[in-house]
Amino acid sequence: MKRDSLYVYEDKPIGEEDFVSALKSLGVSSGDTLFVHSAIDKFGKVGPAFEARVLCDSLVRALKKSVGPKGTLAMATFTYKYCGTRIFDVDKSPSEVGALSEFFRKQRRTIRSQHPIFSIAATGPKSRSLVKTGVDAFGDDSVFGNVRRDNALLVFLGTNFKSCTLGHHITQMHQVPYRYMKTFSGVIKRGRRSRKIDATYFVRPLDGTIKIDLSGLEKRLFRKKLLKKVRVGASSIECVRAQDVFNEGMKMLDKDIYALAIRLKQ
Repeated sequence: MKRDSLYVYEDKPIGEEDFVSALKSLGVSSGDTLFVHSAIDKFGKVGPAFEARVLCDSLVRALKKSVGPKGTLAMATFTYKYCGTRIFDVDKSPSEVGALSEFFRKQRRTIRSQHPIFSIAATGPKSRSLVKTGVDAFGDDSVFGNVRRDNALLVFLGTNFKSCTLGHHITQMHQVPYRYMKTFSGVIKRGRRSRKIDATYFVRPLDGTIKIDLSGLEKRLFRKKLLKKVRVGASSIECVRAQDVFNEGMKMLDKDIYALAIRLKQ
């Protein structure tokens, strides 16, 4: 077995170039913007020379190779702890959505947006425009609005479309009646500076009456061949354009305001 294998599945090695090839087969090309959600423990047994840092570095390199020097790479670096602590340090608060995003957040030339709950990290020519946002989590001037306007490719690396946070952007832009705006006042730190912030988030009620459900949108996107999937080892990579997700989701809500949700209690 090759010592540089990232994963091993059914006695077959999976390397960096296998991920590059998989991304290319999904339509990723030079100059694209990728917005990545990840679960990197799903592809198989880690390779013989496994180190967390080496694995993450190889996966980030594969993503960058797929878009080239003119492309932009972004990842979710959400920090739900802010809802309790009400303190967000742009440079130090760790991502709570996976080892790959935390590794990526700390890389040179990677910059981070400043919403204290739903931040992203990005690098590449469009990184500054992606992270330039207001104080609302999912509104038009959020990172999700930026990702939609750029028509970025949403990439689900080892996870699937059900983890698509752009769904929250769709429900807010449609102003569904079962969610409401909540303010999370706190402090943002960066270096020696700090400032107060009133960050907003279009939340669901906590009484257990509503649960987000993107399965219908997922099926619709697959049926229209807008959402694509390729197998890699024990898991897969899925890919879809942000504008396609937004357009199809809005159409579904136009027809049925509960199309992206499940009513658990009446």
